[in-house]
Amino acid sequence: MSDPAPQEVPKSPEPSAFHQPSERPEDRSEAAPLRRLPAISLLFLIFGAVRSLAAVLVFVFISRGFDPFMTFAIGLLLIPSVIGAVARYLAFSYRLEDEELVIRDGILTRKVRSVPYARIQNVDLVQNLFHRLLKVAVVRLETASGGKPEAVIHVLTLPAVDELRTHILRGKPGSRSPTVSDPMGSAHDLAPSFDTRDPEGGEQLLSIPVGRLALLGLLSNRGMLVIAAVAGLAQQAGFFDDPTRYLPDSAQLPKLESTFQTLKHVTWNPLWIVAALVTLAATLLLFTRLLSALWVTVTLYGFKLQQDGNDLRTEYGLLTKVTATVPRKRIQLLSIKESFLQRRWGLASVQIETAGGGAEENGQGPGAARLWLAPIMDRPALVPLIRRTMPQIHLRADDLPELDWQPLAPRARLRLMRRGFALVLVLAIISVLTLGVWGLLSALLIPLVAWHAQRYIQQTAWAVTDHAVLFRSGAWGLRTSMVPFAKIQGLRIVQSPFDRRNRMASVRVDTAGANPSGHRIDVPYLETRTAHRLVERLEDEAAELHFSW
Repeated sequence: MSDPAPQEVPKSPEPSAFHQPSERPEDRSEAAPLRRLPAISLLFLIFGAVRSLAAVLVFVFISRGFDPFMTFAIGLLLIPSVIGAVARYLAFSYRLEDEELVIRDGILTRKVRSVPYARIQNVDLVQNLFHRLLKVAVVRLETASGGKPEAVIHVLTLPAVDELRTHILRGKPGSRSPTVSDPMGSAHDLAPSFDTRDPEGGEQLLSIPVGRLALLGLLSNRGMLVIAAVAGLAQQAGFFDDPTRYLPDSAQLPKLESTFQTLKHVTWNPLWIVAALVTLAATLLLFTRLLSALWVTVTLYGFKLQQDGNDLRTEYGLLTKVTATVPRKRIQLLSIKESFLQRRWGLASVQIETAGGGAEENGQGPGAARLWLAPIMDRPALVPLIRRTMPQIHLRADDLPELDWQPLAPRARLRLMRRGFALVLVLAIISVLTLGVWGLLSALLIPLVAWHAQRYIQQTAWAVTDHAVLFRSGAWGLRTSMVPFAKIQGLRIVQSPFDRRNRMASVRVDTAGANPSGHRIDVPYLETRTAHRLVERLEDEAAELHFSW
């Protein structure tokens, strides 16, 4: 009787960078030197701790005048703030391993974090005027966890930043050197202004001059944000608490009374009144637009879009310079915005969403899930830019309107008009009760509601290509978003009571790190059968692909 054939014992898988059975980060990091923050970072940490207290002191001085007790109390709080800043500086250190970044920080509670290079979505740099003067930067590393950045390093010298970027690039599987050209697209497919080389390395895809940024500010209305912020600060400072302080004093009352008596005898022409109101409105509009142009120019000054291998890098900012690096394969969604005025000028704005970070205001700051790809550009160059930055979409049409766009349900227009008429009716009732007969002027909104519904139905549509799903919507302007099949994380069919009554439904496509405030793939007013067929198609397409961050 022969002996049984020996059975081969399966080998256990080698431990990955995430699962080391017995080693701690301190044990396996002997080969990598321990790095600490540069000495100059201590100055910025102390300044950051003192800045908030200084802002409180300035606010107290504006609202209450000089208060010795409050000034002394705030001064006492500076001591523990400075001590805390020094302790954070001494407690922070990091190591650059072959496959991960190990960060140790914490004063009372010691924390050791291992961030694999393969999981890093974005590498963002922030530099204000002092950072640029001293040649340092704040580094923010973001993964797909969402929320706040995975790691924030205050602050690193620029050579240390380059060293960190090099380790991250080398540690990513399938990454390439930035000097290698990209075979997925050619700069000759873009507009002539795209075909340039940046002296710092990488290929420059887009550079926006100051005049274009000023035009973007004039076409938008960002100036109202500044006015609202100033008004809010004035309200908090108590400038509106006592309106009587702005009334003229008793010495000026006789002069004002004489002026009023003179105005009584003036014959007021209704045309003069209308002209004065129009002039006032035009002046306010011009002021806000100029303020908006100044705001956008300062915020996005020197905007550049570059491609380094498979990574996209944007740089912008006059006072605070922001540098954001995003791998092309990490892009979850691309959104195109064409406002009413932008469409008249043949312009558009492009933003992208990644799975890392949390959204800040307008999606412009580092750490935001929604980042600028092109704040303003000529519309004919949209498709070449999309092909270059998101080759996974495989957009074959020369222009977006050439796609096979599918309309909404036939009864969608009637539903929109009914909803708009109901709102006008409620507004008319409130206006008549408060203004009397003049409240009937609200009926003039009925043609506007009908036009809005008709325009929205004409422009809103959805499309499915061989590699992506697209959705556009809007009445005055137009917003278009697209998601590759490989980035779809969830599909939902939503029906409100009114949808069920009209046998309609909405289809929503979820991606990783979705920003709820932005334009998304959310197709409303579909026939129920159409909605189910769309979801089934997207499910089949996504199931055949391997999901990757």
